[in-house]
Amino acid sequence: MGFHPGTQIMKQIARLFYTFRSQLIHFVGIPVFAFIFVSVYDPLGIRTLLDMGSGLTDFNMTMVTIICLGCLAITRMLMYFLKDKLKLSYPLYISWCVLEIVLCSMFTALFLCLMGHRQTPYFGVLGKTLLDIALIYVFPYLIIDGYTIAYDVANSDPEESDESLIRFRDMNENLKLTIAAEAILYIEASENYVKIWYLAGDKIKSYLLRSSMKRLEALLERHAIIRCQRAYFINPNHIKILRRDTDGFIFADLDRSGCPPIPVSKTYYEALSAKL
Repeated sequence: MGFHPGTQIMKQIARLFYTFRSQLIHFVGIPVFAFIFVSVYDPLGIRTLLDMGSGLTDFNMTMVTIICLGCLAITRMLMYFLKDKLKLSYPLYISWCVLEIVLCSMFTALFLCLMGHRQTPYFGVLGKTLLDIALIYVFPYLIIDGYTIAYDVANSDPEESDESLIRFRDMNENLKLTIAAEAILYIEASENYVKIWYLAGDKIKSYLLRSSMKRLEALLERHAIIRCQRAYFINPNHIKILRRDTDGFIFADLDRSGCPPIPVSKTYYEALSAKL
């Protein structure tokens, strides 16, 4: 499958960008690359800026690396923990990276200004640090993100455009199960996993996926598989009847023998019954 920039540019960023591994590579790899690059090549005379008349170039360079690592750790962990809510396109992701560079530059300039005993105005230092950090950081950003995009394209699902299929991914965004929405019977919570019950021909099968119910909710609702109880999702197309037992509890009986009655809470009863 080839990479077509024109069709990719406005798409949401690859799921791999949101993984913890990706965040770790970004907030550790980028500052470390900059540290090594500056140590070896001294681009743009940056070591003169780092000296600030104090003779502590190596110390300042180490502290700047730590400052930038901390800034990127904050922004990348924010991306990781908000991964279920963020819908970044590639242009928005580039804006995120630019904001990271600006944040690193601001704190670096503040540190250097203080180390230089404020001999140079803050905004004078900021202009230089912003230019230097942007020109140095662009290389690791391009390498890491370019590889991520290429890897995602090479390993993408060839049937990605088929909206009738549900693609279940684990907590690390690895594709684990692709199945037609109509084949899903129900899904139940199982501690740190969810158990997906589905039809494979005439047989009922299950798959244990490391994920959470909350994380799957938006995906399932797009395919008309809805929550019927705190620990259950159900496919309304496979419900034979909704019934109350003698104690007043509501259950859904499915149209396949061998399926247990699925509990339905009063909170979700109205929405579920409207789908039948």
